Amino acid sequence: MKKSGIKVEACITCANMYRVADNLAEMGIEVKPMGPVLTQYIKEERKVLTF
Repeated sequence: MKKSGIKVEACITCANMYRVADNLAEMGIEVKPMGPVLTQYIKEERKVLTF
C-alpha cells in the first residue's frame, strides 16, 4: 500500500495494546495518537480503513 502512495498510520494506544508499536514503526508506519486525527479525517470525508 505504501508503495502505491497510500498513507499508513497506526493508533499508538491500539499498537501498545497489541505490543506491536515498535514493529510498526520499524516498518515505516507512523504510530501516533489517532483520536483527533481520525475525527478530522471523517469530517473531511476521507476514505479510512480501520480494524
